[in-house]
Amino acid sequence: KHSTNRMKSLIILTLIGLLVTHTHAGNCTSSAGIPNAQFLSGFCGWTFASGLATPRGIEVLPNGDLLVVTRGSGSLTQLWEQADGTTGTATVYSGSLGLNHAVRYYNGSVYASSDTTVYRWTWTTPRANLGEPTTVLTGMPAGGNHNTRTLEFKGPYMFVNIGSQGNIDANSDRSRIVRVDITGTLPKSYSADSVVYADGTRNVVGLRLDSQGRLWGAENGIDNIGNGEARSDLGNVAKYNPAEEVTIFTDDHIGRFYGYPHCWSEGLVPDGSASFAQATKVEGTQWSTFNTQYTDAWCRNTSNNLPPNFVFQAHSAPLDLIFVDNFYSGVGTTGNFALISAHNVNSSVRILPLDQNGNPDSNSVQLEYLVRGNSQGTWEVKPVAMAYAPCLSYGMCVYFTDDVGGSVFAVALNDPSLAPSQSTFSTSTSTSTSTSTSTSSPDSTSTSTPDSTSTQVTRSSQEISSSFGNQEDSGSATIAVSIFSVSVALLFF
Repeated sequence: KHSTNRMKSLIILTLIGLLVTHTHAGNCTSSAGIPNAQFLSGFCGWTFASGLATPRGIEVLPNGDLLVVTRGSGSLTQLWEQADGTTGTATVYSGSLGLNHAVRYYNGSVYASSDTTVYRWTWTTPRANLGEPTTVLTGMPAGGNHNTRTLEFKGPYMFVNIGSQGNIDANSDRSRIVRVDITGTLPKSYSADSVVYADGTRNVVGLRLDSQGRLWGAENGIDNIGNGEARSDLGNVAKYNPAEEVTIFTDDHIGRFYGYPHCWSEGLVPDGSASFAQATKVEGTQWSTFNTQYTDAWCRNTSNNLPPNFVFQAHSAPLDLIFVDNFYSGVGTTGNFALISAHNVNSSVRILPLDQNGNPDSNSVQLEYLVRGNSQGTWEVKPVAMAYAPCLSYGMCVYFTDDVGGSVFAVALNDPSLAPSQSTFSTSTSTSTSTSTSTSSPDSTSTSTPDSTSTQVTRSSQEISSSFGNQEDSGSATIAVSIFSVSVALLFF
């Protein structure tokens, strides 16, 4: 009976895998391109996989393969580039757990979650059925506008983002990042075993550790400021407010409050003018949501509310951020950057420069686009989660999921003369990828924009595209297939 059930499972996984298009991935000249895309000068892109059922989270596995959560089917799908340039696929888990976004590899295991429960599978054999999981955490609040979860790991701890119930809740009880010690007996209980690591975070879809072990968050913020729901005294300023936020959360601020639902960050219109008459004209200035019990003055007091480290264009709906070191920026320099995926307004993958200390660069008043739509209209591609991983034609590529079109896309530097002498990837001390969405973009079921908080605010709202150019498909550096094959083979011995 056991053998029969196993055979049935293998047949089902095979059939599901056949539903995914095997796209000729190889490079920008031989593969299907990214629809209506415009790239930062020197870069190009192509469709790595298509036909996926609402792909959300994406993670790099130790053998270089990509693992994707397909929310539409609740499955885990493994993708890899084959020697002939096609994309191989294997559905390594298919069940009824309700997996909807998060996926991480950490210490020999794969983690994924539904809205209420985090699961873990031991990862041993690449592209093989993962089997049934161990339950790690139960009892997370279900439903609401934000029902996806984002996971990150450090030492014995698992960090989990819990998004708000609605656009503006009465309190922050369901808007926080919690930390759970996952050693010892499992499963852990959300109510009994989690510690509030950061409070008042509306929906931190992008959640990553940097190379210093600091937890970064990109958060979806509220909507309708001055448009019927909040601050009617300011007029209808919802178009440019609140600004999206990136925050660095540190252990010395455990349990601190970061704004939601009482406070939000001022945005600026693209030409740099004030976004409303009473504005201070300083992007990132903290304002009160209702200006009653919690006033503007209260929100600007850092003893009450910690402001973000960086703010940018309102209603972008950032769903992930990853760190890339020694990365060509498109402006004639190579350095360390964070990439941010924007799922709503000006959907794109954007580049945030980091300073020598690994913080948002205070001189960065503009965010460059790595890839975006080629016109001012709405781009049909909606980036969700990202990964920086090996690719055969270019050495390293930025991959991102598109949950609307059901695809995974690859972006690469295709001008060898611009390539740095060495390219490294730093996402976290664990490896990761995260996401969740917002009303303005499909995230769980919500409408939002990121809002986060922690220290000094860096201005950066004027999103530009001055260094974009039409890409000429040129020759590209290659990575030896034999090295990749040996690396994979070593995993089996």
